[in-house]
Amino acid sequence: MPLLHASAATEYDRFAGGRERALRLLERAFVTPGTSASAEVVTVAEVEGRVAAVLAAFPVQETADRAAAFLRLSLRTVPVWRWPGALWLYRASARATPSPPNSALYVDSLATAPELRRRGAARALLADAERSARELGL
Repeated sequence: MPLLHASAATEYDRFAGGRERALRLLERAFVTPGTSASAEVVTVAEVEGRVAAVLAAFPVQETADRAAAFLRLSLRTVPVWRWPGALWLYRASARATPSPPNSALYVDSLATAPELRRRGAARALLADAERSARELGL
C-alpha cells in the first residue's frame, strides 16, 4: 500500500486525516471489491523480486461507481468529524478529474519506488494497461 499511497500521498493524507489512517484506508480499499483501489484494478510490477511500481486502472465508465465505493468505505473508517472535509475533497477531486471518453481506460494511480526508478517498471505497467484496454475494446 505504500506505493499506492505515494501516488497521491498529500490527498490521501488530507482525506483520511494522516498518513497512518490513509494507509489503513488503502489496505481496506484494496481488499474491498469495487473501489478505485481494489485488487481487481491494481497491477504490481516487480524488479529483482521487489515491488517496484503499482498502477490502478479501470474503464472510464466505472469511475463514478468506484469513487463512490471508495468514499463509502472512507466514511466508515474515518472519524465522523472528518466527514465534511472528506466530502469537500471528494467533490473537489471530482471537479478536477479529467473527463476522458467513455471508450477509454482510466489510469487512476501510478507510482514507482524511488530506489527502483528508471528500470522500466512503470513503462511495463502502462504497456500492460494498454493491452488490457485493447482487450476490453477501449
